[in-house]
Amino acid sequence: MKKYKILEDISCSQESINDVVNEIHKFGFGKLRKVLSNNYCKVLVDAADKIEKSKLKLIKKNHVSTKPLAESIKNGQTFIRNVILDNPELFIPLIDLSPIMSVLKELFKETFIIDGIGISKSNKKIKNGFSRSPPHVDSHIVSPQKNHILDVVACICLDDFTKENGATKVWPRSHKSGVLIHKESKHKNNIPRGSVDILCSRGDIFFFVGQTWHQIGDNKNEKRRWGILSHYKRWWIKPSLDYTKCGSSIYNKLNDDQKILLGFTSRPPSHGSGRLKTLMNVNKLPDDYDTALTL
Repeated sequence: MKKYKILEDISCSQESINDVVNEIHKFGFGKLRKVLSNNYCKVLVDAADKIEKSKLKLIKKNHVSTKPLAESIKNGQTFIRNVILDNPELFIPLIDLSPIMSVLKELFKETFIIDGIGISKSNKKIKNGFSRSPPHVDSHIVSPQKNHILDVVACICLDDFTKENGATKVWPRSHKSGVLIHKESKHKNNIPRGSVDILCSRGDIFFFVGQTWHQIGDNKNEKRRWGILSHYKRWWIKPSLDYTKCGSSIYNKLNDDQKILLGFTSRPPSHGSGRLKTLMNVNKLPDDYDTALTL
């Protein structure tokens, strides 16, 4: 069975990995430059445009599956979730890109899984239109230790991210604040000062800690700005989607790292399986999908 593979060889120097890890610890975000080629980004952008077009057709039909997307569009962001299920051949190889894995292994230092992967772009604000979503964090709780990272988002920039087309805004060092800003009533209509725009070129990958305050920027010039957002968590945190229900056609093409990321080695034991602990070695996963779900 043919495995999911990336379209080109991708790597980063250990020095670059170390630098971005240090930036993330210090500021709550960091960036790797020119990881993907322009040609690779073009393929992914075309796929994103195609998926968006199909989803917008479903919105017009009031399809129940598009309610979250319709809501995000109202808040100024086209955010299409779980694109690895729409186009697994193209998007699954991105979840375990070598540079992303190298950064995350340094940050987590234990098994981690993927919470979700989606494509995102900022939309131009129209007169009397949407209200931009306020600053928020992606973590569910405040970490018991300010440097204890529970989750990390990696954004692959498929277009240039500029101040004019809606680059992501972050608040440096906010990951150490111990504050879930979107739950603070005083900040509901009073955006705090001190944010910076993460300016990127096509092919860059930037990371931010789940506890870092962030917000999608305003798209002032209507230029397209697609990014692929992959959210990673420590294995013992419940993901937003149970990717182990992906089906045999996807499972049969996954490599070991992808099986771990999709949660196959961190599922709670099934009744009568004889397994006591949740976390298991990937080598114990059977090749057969249905059998894997009975362990």
